[in-house]
Amino acid sequence: MRIRVNLYFIILLFSMFPPGLTAQVNIEKYRRPGHEKGLAGYVKFDISSRTGNVDVTIITLEGSADFKWKAMDSFIIAQGDKGWQDKEQFSNEGLLHYRQIFAIKPAWQMETFVQTDFNKKRQLLDRKLAGIGLRTAIYKNGKNSVICGTSYMLEYEKLDLPDSGPHPRITRHQRWNNYLALNCSFTDRLQGYWTTYYQPRFDDFDDLRLLSEASLKIVIIKPVSIAINYKMRYDSDPPLSIDKTDGRLTTGILYVF
Repeated sequence: MRIRVNLYFIILLFSMFPPGLTAQVNIEKYRRPGHEKGLAGYVKFDISSRTGNVDVTIITLEGSADFKWKAMDSFIIAQGDKGWQDKEQFSNEGLLHYRQIFAIKPAWQMETFVQTDFNKKRQLLDRKLAGIGLRTAIYKNGKNSVICGTSYMLEYEKLDLPDSGPHPRITRHQRWNNYLALNCSFTDRLQGYWTTYYQPRFDDFDDLRLLSEASLKIVIIKPVSIAINYKMRYDSDPPLSIDKTDGRLTTGILYVF
């Protein structure tokens, strides 16, 4: 019964926000440690509002569902973000990511993944990608780990740009996706995560994307926690009106099941 209720909750979460949030997503913070079989996941919700000279409201909702099999791990991630300023929508983002992991040896895993996302603020109408790669643990004990991974990634993007502009509206690229992830359990109530992704194009290493994300999770009363998250994104070749680098700090409530 519990698994059925949790699955319904995740489906409801996906239906509230359309697929896709940022062009990159930190997969490592969603992985469940250990090898216990069955379903697990979490849901996070936060809302911020400002009134007075400027009326701004931002709502963020994200969640994941992770199902461990005997020699496989399947999980799906959904993220959504909507924002209004003076009753006009300025932010509309979403992401849906599915990943399948296969155990090869105790320290090595093969993974395949697909993703779709969009981002109004970055003029991204549609992005789809698929990839395959390997990951391994450099260091791992019961509560802490250092993980690295590498994969081939095929990427498609459609941007909200004029046909005559200097940046193409539609691009298709092959990227080399690499990441390093650090997971630390300082105490039973305080966990930290840090991950950096490096994604150059195979045919042009000067065209690259970086994602670095740091998170703290503070347990209040299980299964409820406070989550503090900082994300930095860099794109070496964005459209002319978009900055190469941006950052975001969020604080919210986390429910883990």
